[in-house]
Amino acid sequence: MTSKNRIGSHMLSVARGIREALATRLTFSSVTVAVTLIALLTPTLSLVSVRADKPNRSTASTTNYEIVLHVNHGSQVFRFPTRTETDDGELRGPTSLSITESGNFLVVNQADNSVVELSKTDGAVIAKTVFADVRALTDAFQIAGRIYAIDANNAQPRIVESDAAADAQALGEPGSRQMQVHSNTVAEIREDELPTRLSMRDGRLAVETISGEIISALDGVTKVRRDKRTPVIAPGNPFLADANRLRVSIRGKERVNLELPNPIAETELLGVLDSGEFLVYVIELSGEEELLLDHTVLHFSAGGELINQARVPAYERAFAIPNGTALAQDGVVYSLIARDNGDVDIVRLTFVESLPKFSEVVKRGTPPEGGLQTESISIAALTTPELTRAQIQANARNIVNSTVWHTIANIGTSASCPTRVIPAYLRGRPAGSYQIAYSWGGADTPTGYQSKLGGGSLAGNAQQGYTNGCNVAGDDCSGFIGNVWQMWNHPFSTSSLPGSGAVRSIPWSTLMSGDVLNRAGVHIMMYDRSDSNSLWVWEATTDYGTGRVGYNQRPWRDVPSTSYAAWRYNGLPKPIARFYAISSWGVQSEGSYGTYTVSPGQSIRFSFDSGRSVPNSSYMAAWKWRVNGTLISTQSSTSYTLGAGTHVVSLEVTNSEGSIASASATIQINQVVIVLAPRIDLINPSYVRFGQGTWLGVYGGNFQSSMRVQVRTPSGTWPIASSGVSFVNSGFVWVWVQMGGSARYTAWLDIVQNGYVASRSFTVGP
Repeated sequence: MTSKNRIGSHMLSVARGIREALATRLTFSSVTVAVTLIALLTPTLSLVSVRADKPNRSTASTTNYEIVLHVNHGSQVFRFPTRTETDDGELRGPTSLSITESGNFLVVNQADNSVVELSKTDGAVIAKTVFADVRALTDAFQIAGRIYAIDANNAQPRIVESDAAADAQALGEPGSRQMQVHSNTVAEIREDELPTRLSMRDGRLAVETISGEIISALDGVTKVRRDKRTPVIAPGNPFLADANRLRVSIRGKERVNLELPNPIAETELLGVLDSGEFLVYVIELSGEEELLLDHTVLHFSAGGELINQARVPAYERAFAIPNGTALAQDGVVYSLIARDNGDVDIVRLTFVESLPKFSEVVKRGTPPEGGLQTESISIAALTTPELTRAQIQANARNIVNSTVWHTIANIGTSASCPTRVIPAYLRGRPAGSYQIAYSWGGADTPTGYQSKLGGGSLAGNAQQGYTNGCNVAGDDCSGFIGNVWQMWNHPFSTSSLPGSGAVRSIPWSTLMSGDVLNRAGVHIMMYDRSDSNSLWVWEATTDYGTGRVGYNQRPWRDVPSTSYAAWRYNGLPKPIARFYAISSWGVQSEGSYGTYTVSPGQSIRFSFDSGRSVPNSSYMAAWKWRVNGTLISTQSSTSYTLGAGTHVVSLEVTNSEGSIASASATIQINQVVIVLAPRIDLINPSYVRFGQGTWLGVYGGNFQSSMRVQVRTPSGTWPIASSGVSFVNSGFVWVWVQMGGSARYTAWLDIVQNGYVASRSFTVGP
């Protein structure tokens, strides 16, 4: 069994056509024509109302929309679990909204795999058709009395159609509109494509894929010719260069080259109007640590000029609705909002010239998607085994690729355990080798899973809650991640993970393979890479009929608009910082104390090299060199001159995982003070008369103001008072002398400083 699983979903529906002749009535990329659903006509279900009052979002600071249809949770039209009915698990509910030619709303509800048509005028339930044998409906529309739909089950995506009315089984009271039908497989979608929506192309039923490919829905292989007049939009990928750039081409010529505020995660053509104007659905990634997915619809002229735009209220949904926005034939755009309390609203978007920043809209008190307020849960700090990123990736692949033999008893039936929901991929399957099943609260390793099945345990439980009195084996989303990190026995949940010490928050833009995206209380998945309009993740999920661990391609529209955050495992190996300080005086290593001696005024030029540092995981991404706390360089190596004194040189390195290490060295540079001896070159005058006071000009060098001056004769020394010395500079002083005696003789003048003596003779006469 392959480990490459694709999770299909449906992008934004536009009106669709059933025949080439009908398709010419509007120049849509695809056109919907309403036909009769397999259903019985009865009065309108209660608790469904049409709203024609004022918009509940009318200011420029928030999303502009008007509620046109409200469906109360109690009506059971769209039955799906509310947030209060689940614990630490993904919700399932409406996945698709489209518009029939008569203007009615067609909604797919994955919670019970039903397709519901609602009257636009009075909210009446025209029909509700439940498919009995599909895994995960993501899109549907009507052709000639039949419903065609995408069954995006992870085992084998396919296109199905409802059986004839005679084969349908009525649900509920006689005369009710609800009907259960079986489905025929029209085509299986080839493995390398991820189906997103159905449309009519040249009179043929076609499947559009996440990459923009259009293939036949009748064989899942044949490529369908694209109308050259239809705008072609470059797919999004927020991790590529120039990720903010939206590009649209028509007839091979670029018509739109627009810089958007944030990186583009996903794009799709919503539709083309008769005038040639077209609408593009865009999902941008904003925010920092928390992922904020901003859904907007951009309205362009036929020539590619931006006319106006609208924000889709995706952030008000209780869960992601992959195909929740639709374009009607009259150019009105509608969107579907499933509320946290189980209510469903269909709203009409209001287009404006410009939109406020999405982060500002969310910040102004808008609750997180689903209204979930997660408490900060404190638990004992967990021990994180040291694992390289390559080891984490290998662990994820090994768990996903592991297959274990399942007996019929392991697969079980609804009678095997009344509180258990059989994972979708195992329902009705024969005995065989399958991947580890999803089990709420489970954290089995492949070996442990195999052992439990061998002991008679049931394989998995897709219900959000423990089974009572039943032995069940498998992994839930957080249990799977714990096993990947070799943190056994389910030590954390999605709610407790942020405070567990096992991870640290990172900006989403730095996501690398092996990091995780976590929505507290809902789901966690391990990111691998980003692709055109999508991301690839390792996860344990029940989404789209999976019910097991897998490696899945998810469109960005599968990620709720708010509340997911990016995290990095704390057990990744930390880097080691080491460096050399190289100079002509020798080599100084980090952590040691080096002493150097220089002459006065000299300094030493050092070359600092971080080549001995080790990233230990991935690669070295950043360096910071500091001298005495001052940043001097952010390169892997640098040069710097140090003068006399004590210097602390430090290096801080950061590897690509965001882990930091540092090292430092102390360098002492001593200055040797060389004091030169004084020197007397000339005394002027050199002849002093007897009995007279005279100023002698003394010329020489290296004189200091602290010097001591004395005059001596053959009979002794006559000190000269300090008032008798006037220091001018290091090369000249005045000395006052007055000599006694009655005969001519020779005297000496001495300058004494720092242990050195400089002498010069002069003559004394009558």
